[in-house]
Amino acid sequence: MQIPLANGPTTKELVLTDVEHLTPESVDRYYESITQDLLGMGEEDHLRIYYKKGRVYLNSNNPELSLSPETAPARSLLKELLGEEITSSNVINRGDHLKLGGKYLRFLRLTEFPREIVSHGHFNQVGDYFMSIRRIPSHKASSLLDRKRKVFRSDNSGEFSNYKSEEGESQAESLYSEIQLGTEGLFEVEFWFWVLSDTQAELASQTNALLTFFKHSKGCVKIEDIGLSEAFLNFIPGMPPTFKGPTVVPSCYLLGLMPLSGDSVHESGLLFHSVSDGEVFFDNFAGANFNTAIVGHSGSGKSFLAQKIVDHHLENDVKAVIIDRGETFSRLAEYHGGTVFEGRLNPLQFKNAGFLTEFLMGFIPEGEFSHRQKCLLFKILKDNISQIDDTASLFSLLDKKIEHFSLYFEAHKKLFTDKKRTISRITYVDTGKYPDEFLRPLFIYLTEYVKSLKGRKIFVFEECWFGLQHDIAHLGEFFRTSRALGIGCMAVTQCFDDLLKSDLGKIIAENTYFKIFFSAPKKQNEYLGEHDLERIESLSSVKGQYSEFYLKSPSHRKTLRFYPTPLEHERFTSSFEDRKKIDRFISRFQEHFDYKTLIQRWTELKYGQISSDPHIHSSR
Repeated sequence: MQIPLANGPTTKELVLTDVEHLTPESVDRYYESITQDLLGMGEEDHLRIYYKKGRVYLNSNNPELSLSPETAPARSLLKELLGEEITSSNVINRGDHLKLGGKYLRFLRLTEFPREIVSHGHFNQVGDYFMSIRRIPSHKASSLLDRKRKVFRSDNSGEFSNYKSEEGESQAESLYSEIQLGTEGLFEVEFWFWVLSDTQAELASQTNALLTFFKHSKGCVKIEDIGLSEAFLNFIPGMPPTFKGPTVVPSCYLLGLMPLSGDSVHESGLLFHSVSDGEVFFDNFAGANFNTAIVGHSGSGKSFLAQKIVDHHLENDVKAVIIDRGETFSRLAEYHGGTVFEGRLNPLQFKNAGFLTEFLMGFIPEGEFSHRQKCLLFKILKDNISQIDDTASLFSLLDKKIEHFSLYFEAHKKLFTDKKRTISRITYVDTGKYPDEFLRPLFIYLTEYVKSLKGRKIFVFEECWFGLQHDIAHLGEFFRTSRALGIGCMAVTQCFDDLLKSDLGKIIAENTYFKIFFSAPKKQNEYLGEHDLERIESLSSVKGQYSEFYLKSPSHRKTLRFYPTPLEHERFTSSFEDRKKIDRFISRFQEHFDYKTLIQRWTELKYGQISSDPHIHSSR
C-alpha cells in the first residue's frame, strides 16, 4: 500500500472551550459561531476531525477553517494518532484490520446514523473516531431538499429521517427555508471509529465493545474489510477524503456529531474525569480563595471525595489540621503518620495577645462581656504578655485586673496544661473527645495551631454543621483571612441550606470559592440557579465504579466523576462490613507492621497487584 504521510496545509490541535462552564445563552452563541464557520466552507473545502481520548485534531485544505478560537500545532499528526512512525513497508493488510509495525488497527464505519443526538460530542464516550466533512453548496442543497422534502430516504437522513410523516415534511419545509436564509446548510459526512491495540486479543475485545454498544443503541457500525485500504487512506492527514458513501446531514445535526467542547478546570492538580471520560484536573489552591465546601447527604460520597482531596495534598507535602466527628478521617491521618490531637492543651502555646483574648472569650457565655470589657482584656494581655509564664500566672494576673475572672475556667482547668505540644505536619482531632462547652476555645486554638505551620496547609472541618450549632464566630474571620495565610479551608456538610440559616454559615458559604455538590438544596439560592439544580439532580453513580459531583465556582460549572482505585476504596470506605474486615486484618498484624503497610497488603490480597489506574475500579 502506498502511503502519503504529509499532514496537509493545515493540521492543528483544537483548544476547545468547555461549554459546561457557560450559561445556556453563552453556549448558544458558541455553537452559532461554529455554525457560521461551517456555513462559510467553500465548494472545494473539506475538513477532517480526529477525536482521540479527549483530544481533538483538525486537518483541512483551507487554512482559514479553525472551529476554535485557540489552536496548537500538530506537525506529526499521524504519529500522534498511531504512536509510531508509519511507512509503506510496515503496513500489512490482514483483511479486516491492518498490522502497523507492532500495533493492530481496525476501522468500523458508521453506516447508520442515530436519529437523535443526545449531546454535543455524541460519540465521545464510545471510542476514538474521525470524520470527513464537505459542505453541499446552497443551491445544490436547496435543489436536493426541494426534490426530496416530501419523501426523504428514511435510512440516510440523521435526525430528520422520516420525511414520510407529517412532522418530517414540516421539518423539511423549515430546513429548506433556513437554507434559503443562509442560517442552515447540508453537509456530506463520512464517519469511522478506529481501534488501535498492541495485541490481536485486545483488538478483538475493543471491537466487541463497540459492536455491543451499537447493538443496544440507535445507529449501526460495520467493520471495514473490502474498503479497509480506502478507510486507511481517508484516515491519513493530508489525503483528500473520498466521500464515496457519505451521509447527508444539516449543520444542527453535524454539530452534535463533532467533539467541539473540551474538558477543563485547572492545568494541574488532582485528576478527575468528565462524564465523557476526559481528564480534568482540580486544584483548590487555584481559586480567588483556597476554600472549598463539600455538600451531600449521608452515603452520597462527600466524605470519600473530601478524603481524596486531602490525601492528594498530604502526598504533596501540604500540612493539615483535620477536625473530625465520628472518626471519618482517622485512618487517613494514620496512613500518613499524622498525630492524634487529644488530652489537655496549653493556652500559652502561642503567646499572642489577640489569640489569647479570643481563646479566653470562648469560655465566656455570649452577652456576659461587653465590647469594652473585651478590649480591656486584650490590653491587659498585651501589656503583660512577657510576664506570663504559665496558666497559674495567667489567671492570677487576670483576677487582679478583672475580679473573679478565673471562675469562668474553674470547670475546665483539668483540660489545661503548661506543657508545650509538638507541632505536627498532620494533626487529627476528634471533637467527640471533648465536652461541648470546650469546643469554641478548642476551635480557636486549632485555627492558631494551623497558622503556625509553614508553607501551604489545609484545614478540614468535617460535619461543620456541628460547629455552626455552637456559633463559633471566630471561624468566620478565619475563613475570610485564610488565603493570606496560605490555608485552604474545607467545610464538609450534609445540607447546603444549613449553611445559609446562620450568620456564620453565610460567611463560610460566601468565603468558599469552590462548592462541590452531591445533592441539591431544596430551592434556588444566591449561589445556585435553576440550571445548577438541574445539573445536580442529574448526577449519577455506579456503586463500586464511580460517583459524580457538581463543581461550582464563580468561573466553573462542571460535572465530574471520581473513579477510586482499589487502594483508595479500601482506605476511604465507610461501609461497616468493609471496615470490620479491614480492622480484623490490621489488628492481627499490627504488632509487626505499620498501618500504611498493612492497608496496602490488604488491598493486594483482595485485588491482586495495586494499580493507580482510576478506571480499575473497586467492584471486585
